[in-house]
Amino acid sequence: YDDEVGFETARLLIEKARQGVSVAVTVDYDVALQPGHGGNVLAMLEQAAREGLPIAVRRWKNLEQWGQGLHIKSLVVDHGRCAIIGGRNPGKFYYGQGDRPAWTDAEIEVCGPLAVDANAAFVRNWNQQQDMHGDAHLKPIEDRGIEADTSGSAKSALVEHHPGGDDANIATAMLMAIRASKESFYLASAYMLAMPAVREELKAAARRGVDVQVLTNSAESLDEKLLAIPILEIVDELRQAGVRTFLQKSTTDKNGHTKTMHAKMWVADGELSSIQNYNDHPRSEYYEEELAAVTLDKTLGGQAQELFSSWTTPDRALEVKDSDDLSIPNDWFTHFKGGRAKGLLHRLT
Repeated sequence: YDDEVGFETARLLIEKARQGVSVAVTVDYDVALQPGHGGNVLAMLEQAAREGLPIAVRRWKNLEQWGQGLHIKSLVVDHGRCAIIGGRNPGKFYYGQGDRPAWTDAEIEVCGPLAVDANAAFVRNWNQQQDMHGDAHLKPIEDRGIEADTSGSAKSALVEHHPGGDDANIATAMLMAIRASKESFYLASAYMLAMPAVREELKAAARRGVDVQVLTNSAESLDEKLLAIPILEIVDELRQAGVRTFLQKSTTDKNGHTKTMHAKMWVADGELSSIQNYNDHPRSEYYEEELAAVTLDKTLGGQAQELFSSWTTPDRALEVKDSDDLSIPNDWFTHFKGGRAKGLLHRLT
């Protein structure tokens, strides 16, 4: 983003490039065209590249499929020595800055095989774009992935999602986790527009006695207001089936900045967990490149469960006990736009 956090991130990358570190940045082409969404920050990096620093910036665009996007948020260092995967973008919405509160979000730092796989995924994505676009000012990246450190005890997998065809890897991983859960399944979903298969698995788990909990945004905390009605209707559908549902309370500072719940995370039985870029809505499934870091480890799973529970305390979230708790907005914009969004979602699912 073209704000303090975005420019500080660029400054740090340029500083590393001056130290001889090769820097490669991939951003979504269409998103970067939007005002304030990194155009000036990218220009700063590209100017440093023209001055001879080892920096390359790629604006990702699928020329073969209109509307597809790059929704991945990952940082890989030293050819896969370590990596960070999660929901945050370099911007003050996500990290907080000055008078703006940070959004609720989750990331995971990994070192070992999953980080090596994240490096390979970045290189593969970069080179596929190079083959597609043939950019003269950019070059393919060699996969110089290091030998993974396997000293850790956690089992892990990097799950990639590429829209189109039969790829439903991240959704399938979550469906399998819900179906296998015996005691608990907690899901933090920024935009709870899960497709019918996911909703049915959540309801089936609740019926067999699993403690199923779902946290999403309230109409007040949601940053995409036109999605409020379809999200709240799904929340009520799950609530009626025995799923414990929570809505993040709207916390607005003196300048009108609202704290949005932006996390994409689930944890099953306090052991199997996923921190991901993938949202539980049709756009991620049908149009976005995504990643998920899935781990099987009681320590990590316990930490994810504790994090989820900290987000659902009464001071931060409202547990929906009946339909009146949904607080569906009664303004014309929400109903008109929400109705159109709902119709589109029904067609997609």
